[in-house]
Amino acid sequence: MHEIVLKAIGAGADTVALGDTTGHATPLHVGRLLDLLLPVAAAKVSSLHFHDTRGLALANTVVAPERGIREFDASLAGLGGCPNAPGATGNVATEDLVDMLHSMGFETGIDLQKLVAGRDIAKQALPAASLYGYIAREGILDDSIPQQLSAHGVQ
Repeated sequence: MHEIVLKAIGAGADTVALGDTTGHATPLHVGRLLDLLLPVAAAKVSSLHFHDTRGLALANTVVAPERGIREFDASLAGLGGCPNAPGATGNVATEDLVDMLHSMGFETGIDLQKLVAGRDIAKQALPAASLYGYIAREGILDDSIPQQLSAHGVQ
């Protein structure tokens, strides 16, 4: 991957977006890859794209902001997939990604309530589609520290 990215930059690529179309990456893989690439291509590597095949898309995303990555591909309700990657599920659900980034203190400029309302519209418009995401199942938590944590001094 390192060589491919350097060749792309050498050929004139302005930006490089890294993708895990099959959904097989782990946070360890993503962290190590970014640690390898960013010292030589930080100005060019700007975006990540994760599929949630093994339920690791959010976990893979967590390691990126601490390394300066601020752009992530996602899709409403995790819609999508790839015809060239049989068995790969959809993308990371936008509503889950936004919720997680907000919980980490990042401002996205996205209204999570409106995003979830958009998901409901998609569900009505695409009744046969497989929709993914945790927010749809569990709902949106308020911004307070969960009671179990605050009882132990976590702020």
